Amino acid sequence: MPEQSSLPAKATGGAPGGLVWAAPIVWPVRPAILAGAVGVFAAIWLTFVFTGSLLTYLASVVVAVGIAGTLGLRGHWFALLAVTVVATLVGTEARGDLGTSVSGLGGVRLLDYVIFAAAVGALVHLWRTGAGLSVATARAWLQRWWLPLALLAVLLALWAANGAPLDPQTNTDARLVLIVAGTLVIARITLPGHEREFLVAIAALTILLAAKAIALHLSTLWTIGTSDRAQAAQVQGPPAKRTILVGGDTLFVVAPAIAAGYAQRLHGRFGDRLLAAAAVACLIGVLLSGTRTSLIVVVATAIAGALVNLGPKILRVSPRTLAIVGLTSFVVLAAGAVVSGTAERFAQGDNAHNGLNFRRDEIASVQRLPTADFVVGQGLGGRFLSKDSAGNLIETPWSHVIAIWVVLKIGVIGLIAALVGALYLLVRFARAGPALDQRITMVVLTSLILLSLLVGRAALPEGVIIAISCFVMLGWGSAASSPSKVSR
Repeated sequence: MPEQSSLPAKATGGAPGGLVWAAPIVWPVRPAILAGAVGVFAAIWLTFVFTGSLLTYLASVVVAVGIAGTLGLRGHWFALLAVTVVATLVGTEARGDLGTSVSGLGGVRLLDYVIFAAAVGALVHLWRTGAGLSVATARAWLQRWWLPLALLAVLLALWAANGAPLDPQTNTDARLVLIVAGTLVIARITLPGHEREFLVAIAALTILLAAKAIALHLSTLWTIGTSDRAQAAQVQGPPAKRTILVGGDTLFVVAPAIAAGYAQRLHGRFGDRLLAAAAVACLIGVLLSGTRTSLIVVVATAIAGALVNLGPKILRVSPRTLAIVGLTSFVVLAAGAVVSGTAERFAQGDNAHNGLNFRRDEIASVQRLPTADFVVGQGLGGRFLSKDSAGNLIETPWSHVIAIWVVLKIGVIGLIAALVGALYLLVRFARAGPALDQRITMVVLTSLILLSLLVGRAALPEGVIIAISCFVMLGWGSAASSPSKVSR
């Protein structure tokens, strides 16, 4: 089977409005072989989840690394998809130390192994296909990515100025930096020209995520979050039991923009049915989690995706049709919120140090930082004293409020610089006349940032993976000054 070219796929079909659909998927290996390997991994991983056997964990690492490395070597966008699958479906914190015996693996997560294997494979693919790793190539990459490299230098300098601590807080931030670097390499080498396939694929992934959430919600298996092999957390009400997937709950929120954005844009009925199933899966997942912020952002991102899809055509839709669609959607959403108990969470106040009160504690804590730390940040491992859900003081390197997390790392000055940079990129994006794929990508990225205003997902492994993928699809940091326009 010939390897997939890293060049953009040629358009093969037409659609109303000049939109085209990329060429059919070119498989990196025979589909049966890939499906078999994935099936073997799934069987081994489920065995580890239910038994905690160290041997099954090691076997799952070997199989996952083999799959990711092979996809990276082929330069196929499935390599980035594999990373996303592990981060969302398997879980970002899955590791051997969660087994029934001491692993001695230092707590390295399965996701970390997969990213490393895919990134190394992608770099080898880049070298084999003629780009090489010459001085000129290195110089081009440095020119392309000078900004994140400069940011990393600032983080390291601030870390050194604060005593260069080596502790769990620093390790958490260092891992996030490595995930960003690995994902950036994989996405930059494999993704250009295949934006639409990737977006539709991760939307379809939510169907499997919803199946996992439903199975855990209905089963007697109790899950406790990042220290659980099932990589999910359950809250036993009131008002109702909640099931929150570690990693997957973020994709539930951003995927509706993809489903709404590509509705009636894919060739054949299968594509529309797939997107409809994904939209339903996202709604189920969010309602099972009972997260109010997620539900609000889901509604907003779905509307934004539909507006991006229709464009000026929205003006030609009759008010009666809009009213019927809006009323029906509201009734379905309201009924689901009532049944799941999410509606009651909107009506009742939060207990002390829980929900929105927990976020207020974080905001108050960061305001008590020393002036120097507040202004310029603490760099890698930046942390502050906050309160847990019981009101106890804890030291944490993370915040549910994305602005607070940024202040912890690079201070108010860095936050202002980030806002100015975001405004510049938005203006440049609007002036570039972006294609449909890039417009949908922008909605996905915006929904991730909105979610992170109170839930902080952009500062978690699955969040940075999605964010970096969006940056590459938007053409930011590439040699070109505007996004790719393969698919209009």
